[in-house]
Amino acid sequence: MPVEVGVDTLEFRERRMTLTVVRDITERKRLQEQAGRSQGRLEEEVRTQTEELRDALERLQGEIAGRARVESELRKRSQMLEAFFRHTITPLAFLDRHFNFVRVNEAYAHAAGKSPEYFVGKNHFALYPHEETQAVFEQTVDCRQAYYAYARPLTYPDQPERGVSYWDWRLTPLCDDGGEVQFLVLSLDDVTERRNAIDELEQRARQLQRVTLEMLDAEDRERRRLAEILHDDLQQTLAAAKFQLGLLDGRVRSDEDLVDTVRQVKQMLTDAIEKSRNLSHELGPAVLSQGALDGTFEWLAQQMESKHGLVVHVQTRGPVHSPSEPVRMFLYRAAREILFNVIKHAEVSEARLRLRRVRNQLRLTISDKGQGFDLGALANTPGFGLLSVRERVELLGGRMKIKSATGKGSTFLIAVPDPFVDANDSRQ
Repeated sequence: MPVEVGVDTLEFRERRMTLTVVRDITERKRLQEQAGRSQGRLEEEVRTQTEELRDALERLQGEIAGRARVESELRKRSQMLEAFFRHTITPLAFLDRHFNFVRVNEAYAHAAGKSPEYFVGKNHFALYPHEETQAVFEQTVDCRQAYYAYARPLTYPDQPERGVSYWDWRLTPLCDDGGEVQFLVLSLDDVTERRNAIDELEQRARQLQRVTLEMLDAEDRERRRLAEILHDDLQQTLAAAKFQLGLLDGRVRSDEDLVDTVRQVKQMLTDAIEKSRNLSHELGPAVLSQGALDGTFEWLAQQMESKHGLVVHVQTRGPVHSPSEPVRMFLYRAAREILFNVIKHAEVSEARLRLRRVRNQLRLTISDKGQGFDLGALANTPGFGLLSVRERVELLGGRMKIKSATGKGSTFLIAVPDPFVDANDSRQ
C-alpha cells in the first residue's frame, strides 16, 4: 500500500540532514583545529627539548674540554712534581703508616749510599733502629701533626766508617678523607758541617773564656799584691814617719812656725795613711775572699752610701755563691763601675741592685730613675767605662744589655756564665 509523505515530513528530513551535515563539518573543523593545536604544542615541545638537548650537549662538550684542560694541567704538574721529587737536592722519602718505604728520591738514596730501589718495601727502623726516633714517628701517626727535629745525630749501622752525621728533619703526615694517616713524608737536611762549625765555635768560646778568666785572675793577683804593698809596706812606712814626726813635735814647741809645719805634715801623713788604707781595701776587699756574692754587694752598698751618699737597695734571691774568684771580682768591679756612672750622671740618690742565679748564669741588674742617656752616644764614650765592661762580659761568654732614654732612667743587665757550675743545675 503506497505511503504518502507529506510536505512537512520532507522538509523535516531535509532540515535534519542539513543539520547533520553542518554538525559533521563543525566537528571536523573542531577536530582539525584541535589536531592543529596539538601539533603546534608538539612542535613547540620538540623545539624546546631540542634546544635543551643542544644546550646540554654544549655544556657537556665544554665540561669535556675543561676536563681535558684540567687533566693536561694535572699531567704537567704531576710531571713537575715528579721531576722535583726525583731531582731536588733535599732528601725526601715517602713511607706508609707502618714506616715502610714507598719510594725515595735520588738525594735520599745518595745520602745513604744506596739506590732508590734499595729502600722500596723496607722498614725504616729495620735499617736505622732508634727507639727515640721510632717513638716520634708513632706519635706523629697518633697525633696527625708534623714533627720537626734539629741537629739529630745519625749513624749508619752497615757503614760505621762514616761516623756520626747530624740532620734537621721534618716528618709530615698525609691523611685520607676520614682523617687517618696513610702516608708520611720525611724530608732531611744535612747540618753536619754547621754542627761541627758550632762545636768549634763553642770550643773557641770556651778557650776565650778560659783565657779571659786567667787574665782576670792575673789582674786580681796583681791588685792583691799592690794591696799588700800598700798595707804592709807603705802604710807602715807612713805610720813610722808619723811617729817620728810626733817625736819631733815635742822638741820644737818653742818655734811656732816649726810646730805649725809639723802639724801640717802630720795631717798630710794621716790623710795619706787613710787613702792608702782605702785604696788597699778597694784593690782587694776582704769580703771578696768569701764565696757569697750577696754579702759582697751588701758591703759595696755600704761603701757607696758612706763615701758617696748613694743609697743602693740590694735584692738577692737566696744566698748566691760562686766558686770562681775571677767571676766574683769581675761582677764586683762591674757593679762598682756602673754605680759610679749613676753617681756621676744620673743625678739621683738611690739605685737598685738585683743579683740572682739562673742555672749556670749569674745575673746582675742595676737600675736607677735618673736622667738617662742616649745609647747612640755610648760608643763615643772614652775610657774604661761601660764599653769596657761590655767587652769583658762578652769575653766571658756572657751578655750585657743597657736600657736607657733621656729623662727615663737606666737599667743595666749583666749575665755571665759561672764556669764551675753545671748548666743543668737549677737549684737556685
